[in-house]
Amino acid sequence: MRIDKEKIKTILVISLSNIGDVILTTPVIDSLSKEFPQRSIDVIVGPKAEEIFRTSSLVRDTIVYDKFSPLRDKFRLIKKLRSRGYDLVIDLRNCLIPFLIRPRYRTSIKPDKDRSINYMKDTHLNKLKEIGIDTEGADFSIEIRESHKQYANSLLKPLKDEDNLASIAPGAASDNKRWMIEGFIEVARRLIDSFALKIILVGDKDDFNLAKKIEDRFPKKVLNLCGKTSIIELAAVLKNTKFLISNDSAPMHLATAINLPVIAIFGPTNHKKYGPRRKDDYIIRKDLECSPCEAAQCRYNHECLKLIKPDDVIEKVSLLIKKR
Repeated sequence: MRIDKEKIKTILVISLSNIGDVILTTPVIDSLSKEFPQRSIDVIVGPKAEEIFRTSSLVRDTIVYDKFSPLRDKFRLIKKLRSRGYDLVIDLRNCLIPFLIRPRYRTSIKPDKDRSINYMKDTHLNKLKEIGIDTEGADFSIEIRESHKQYANSLLKPLKDEDNLASIAPGAASDNKRWMIEGFIEVARRLIDSFALKIILVGDKDDFNLAKKIEDRFPKKVLNLCGKTSIIELAAVLKNTKFLISNDSAPMHLATAINLPVIAIFGPTNHKKYGPRRKDDYIIRKDLECSPCEAAQCRYNHECLKLIKPDDVIEKVSLLIKKR
């Protein structure tokens, strides 16, 4: 399907819910803003990730959709969206909303033929290619304001040393994506002893106690900021570090979006879909017959993660530091 671009004045993008997944949709906003400058772009997003678009100069209105909200709230939302008369709806969620609000044009709900192997950023951009929108050079869109930088600097005061900080994100959305905390503790020790680095621990409030196990071992060299930042404030914190070591998690995607080198530890999730892929990024995984299974429950006692050793991570740290 091709669209008449001259008729496009208002655009609605239906994004996703989880922070990492939403970050992977931001190149769609970047492409649309280049293709349709001076046009109005609104975004629907889940409550966890709304800040990503509320701080964006490319987005007119951020509309929060909570799938657990009462049915009457959902009807109100549909009525509101229909009243705006959108010319184009880009549906990255494959939901019923485009059918209910009746835009001039909408993207197809048919799945990407290469969805099983595509980087999710590219899968989302393919929605635009299908309707004739140029996605060449599409990039992530995370806007860090001066207030975010100032807050980050205030948090980092106890360890502030701009040439000497690394970051670690030991958490993840589910237990089956988390490398063993003992591995992170050993990696932290070697970053401190062998590379003279100080360490910032990042994540959400649910990761605080996990990260505290690392902080308690090296209290003068480690700062636990889990749960102390918003998404964009975290981006500002990460900008002060040399690199991030992370599970497959929101901080990993955020680091990718701000061009911070990432050493990503993957277990059951698909590194081809979700892993960072720039020249200064490294993915650590074990190529087992069952991996990536993408299963919520593991039948093999998480061997894909347990086989990863601290030496595997430190090897990539050494390569990264030599390159930079």
